[in-house]
Amino acid sequence: MIGPHKAGIQANRFAQQYGLRLLPDLFEGFNPMSCDDAVDKEIEVAIDLQSAGFGVWQA
Repeated sequence: MIGPHKAGIQANRFAQQYGLRLLPDLFEGFNPMSCDDAVDKEIEVAIDLQSAGFGVWQA
């Protein structure tokens, strides 16, 4: 499965060059979720992924 960033939609050069695939198993258990909870979860997951050695950038 290729995500929109890899396909050039709201593209990031790192995603286009280095992205391999989406990881739906990573986030499928989080839905449904409120917007406020989603913001908190995004930060938590980003920190966990960075600690595991993944390149993660977020706003």
